[in-house]
Amino acid sequence: MNVARVPGVSLASRALTAPHPEVIAMPCPAELSRPFAPALRSRAILLAASLVAGSLLGASVAHAVTPRVHAIRNARIVTSPGNVIAHGTIVIRDGLITAAGANVAIPADARIWEGDSLTIYPGLIDAFVMPAAPAGPPMGGGPGGRGQRQPPPQQEETPRGPVHELAAVRAEYRMVQNLPLDASQLESLRAVGFAAAQVAPRQGVVRGTSAVVGLGTNGANANVVRDAAAQVMALEPVRGGVYPGSLMGVIAVMRQVFMDAKWYRDARAAAAKKTTTERVPENLAWAALQPVISGDQPVLMVADEMLEVLQASKIATEAGVTAASAWSSLKPRAMAFATIERNVFTSFRPFAVSENVTPALASAAAFEGAACQ
Repeated sequence: MNVARVPGVSLASRALTAPHPEVIAMPCPAELSRPFAPALRSRAILLAASLVAGSLLGASVAHAVTPRVHAIRNARIVTSPGNVIAHGTIVIRDGLITAAGANVAIPADARIWEGDSLTIYPGLIDAFVMPAAPAGPPMGGGPGGRGQRQPPPQQEETPRGPVHELAAVRAEYRMVQNLPLDASQLESLRAVGFAAAQVAPRQGVVRGTSAVVGLGTNGANANVVRDAAAQVMALEPVRGGVYPGSLMGVIAVMRQVFMDAKWYRDARAAAAKKTTTERVPENLAWAALQPVISGDQPVLMVADEMLEVLQASKIATEAGVTAASAWSSLKPRAMAFATIERNVFTSFRPFAVSENVTPALASAAAFEGAACQ
């Protein structure tokens, strides 16, 4: 949820600090016989261990008594566009909203926050966010006439493990293992009302899986909503003289990885049935694409031009996979045309998303496509 004005006291729970036992240093006698020295050291170690255990136990008790139920009352609540509760109450239990309305009963164990000067509305969801990239030199009207600031050339990574022979094919990459986003990027998203986002990898043609995360300050562990939302692919040639360096090469790579993933599935199934069959070499990229070709995970196609969107739909239809499209530079007219194409390419369900998307568009598009279902 988003609050128009932050109250003087943070809505986050404050843990109660349990008092630690006071430790008093006991002076040793001036003269001790040597046989008693080891026993004294053992008792000192036991005493220190008991004090540490008591401190940890106190911290656990403090965490246990931290308020887990909160109620914001007398606030102006916008439940949906055009639906406003002038004076309402929201009850939050264990981080989830359990009730919201004008006549909501406040639980007896709730910590109450006065919201008479606040406006509360649902947090927006950004359906496509990539980690911030280092600024590259501005370029003129290059191929395709885009004339935008382009990222620096992609560097070919040294393959590690049983990966694909092309550095641009990294289907095994998991965005969830590379969170969180940069602090300034998180703050900019929260400042305009976004509470969650689908974060997608930036590098390569077959880029790996995206993750749906909350944009709070509780850390990556608490913020992950879905760890593998979609397999991300981009119709973007690799720069720096590395294959595929053209759009034709990118299309060829995309088609080939789908065929290779299906061969990998069938070959391993055959090898499992017959022990005399030649062992199938391990390939992390092809293994990561198995949920895609089985229909359990969608593909999110990144495109910058309308023709690329149409080409992506053709690739997805040919491979028999469920896909959606995300772009950042298409005009509204192209977006409307892509909606018409939904009736033509039944296995390709595009939704319009922009990196600099307006809240209204994000609210309408977020999680509509297969990438977030």
